[in-house]
Amino acid sequence: MSERWRVEVPQTTYYEPLVADRRVYLPNPTELRVYDAADGSELWTKVNVDTTPLVRGGIVYAGVGNRLLALE
Repeated sequence: MSERWRVEVPQTTYYEPLVADRRVYLPNPTELRVYDAADGSELWTKVNVDTTPLVRGGIVYAGVGNRLLALE
């Protein structure tokens, strides 16, 4: 087995990554980071997301405080 890519993540990462739609969603206590699953390049970040997202049909559903966001 060979390593395809690697990224540095905050030491305080408590959540499992989610892989969907050729992307890797990595939540941590302060933000949600999204990476391309093929090469590990960071695609976008959303601050204050404090839950593991749900991804359906290209829409990312994530909790932020007492709100639910639907992100495209």
